[in-house]
Amino acid sequence: MAIEPRLGQWPALLIFLLAFSFLYPVVSLSFWGQTAGMAWFGLEARESPVFPISFSQALRRWLGGWITVALLGLPLVLLVWG
Repeated sequence: MAIEPRLGQWPALLIFLLAFSFLYPVVSLSFWGQTAGMAWFGLEARESPVFPISFSQALRRWLGGWITVALLGLPLVLLVWG
């Protein structure tokens, strides 16, 4: 695959990756309570034993992940060492 991305193609790729990173975890967590990877390991994100987390909770989880990545993991370091 001799594909060489040009500078004009990067914005479209970044928009696609941002949209996928939003839709995959937020929608699957708010409807089913787990992503495909979580289902593989038997993990669930639930508000109660019956209901998965709400859309706003899944959205906050997604935003927290992006903030952690943007700050190079500093929030995790502060969480561990308080």
